Amino acid sequence: MKKRLVAVLCLFACVNTKAQFFELKKTYTGYHFAFSRFNPDDINKFVVQFNQRYANDISSGFHQYKGNERGSNFSTSGFRFIFGKGETKWTASIDYAGGGGKEKNECEFKNGITQHMWLKFRNNQVNFTFGIAKKENSVWIEGLYCTNLGKVILEYSTEHKNGVWSYGTEYKLNGVYVSTIKTMEFGAQLSYKYKKYVFYARALMPAFIIGPSETERAFVDARSSQEAPKDFPSDYNSYLDDPSGHVSRKEYLQSTGMKGFSYGFGFFYLFGKEK
Repeated sequence: MKKRLVAVLCLFACVNTKAQFFELKKTYTGYHFAFSRFNPDDINKFVVQFNQRYANDISSGFHQYKGNERGSNFSTSGFRFIFGKGETKWTASIDYAGGGGKEKNECEFKNGITQHMWLKFRNNQVNFTFGIAKKENSVWIEGLYCTNLGKVILEYSTEHKNGVWSYGTEYKLNGVYVSTIKTMEFGAQLSYKYKKYVFYARALMPAFIIGPSETERAFVDARSSQEAPKDFPSDYNSYLDDPSGHVSRKEYLQSTGMKGFSYGFGFFYLFGKEK
């Protein structure tokens, strides 16, 4: 009987110690908006050459990209905890964030036809944070690691005078081109907790591209009925001169430069009873 009593007391002590060690353990869900930079040189090369080629036939050409158009909305869900004894407290989290954005671009011809070139960005992120909890656990200063599985979609379509949009074969380049890029990113996050609401700001910089290989980062329309190659060109003049050889010359558009420094702001809500 005494042995059982001692075992129960030890178990209670362990649970109580653990409860004191972890001051916050909660799931959360929220939203943030992120601004991302990218290198627009390759796609602007296409834009400039296209506008020059049809200068006499267009009323307004494609605009050049500045590299700051990649704004994205994200929803996020995860798990947050604060732990430690004494004055120093530590905090950590793990979450998933999914989101995307788009940038419209168009060229208007004098005959009433409009050519559209939309860039759409899709991201799936797994984020880990670790840092210090200050000000009675209301301020969190953390390092941030992110595995970002990114996809960029280039939709190139024709809008006819009757308002019909077409991705069809009346123009060889029409189609939906997809490219992927996967990165490891590092940064920092600063958060402020007010009751169950947490407001935060973060900044991230890609450190490594973990896939796919460089030759697989092209924008390809896999559903196209056109003969290969089905890659979207970067050098438009060279593409017109030899459409079948622009891939071997590596003059196709790539997603390599489509990921750069990013920063964002957001908030999330902590579920569960307040301590």
